[in-house]
Amino acid sequence: MTMQTFMLKFNYYLIASIKLMKKNTVNILLLLSVCFAMNACGTKGPLYIPEQEYPQAAQANK
Repeated sequence: MTMQTFMLKFNYYLIASIKLMKKNTVNILLLLSVCFAMNACGTKGPLYIPEQEYPQAAQANK
């Protein structure tokens, strides 16, 4: 194997690995963005049923 052949193969694998790393980085950033966005949705604080904590008085039929 000549040095030129070795360098061509090395460059090919180097470029391929850089493209793969860029693709993985974009996918990880996208996944983290979706996770943070989903975490920001919804009601904050503990869940509770208000009727149990604050009972409502029964209303008479009018």
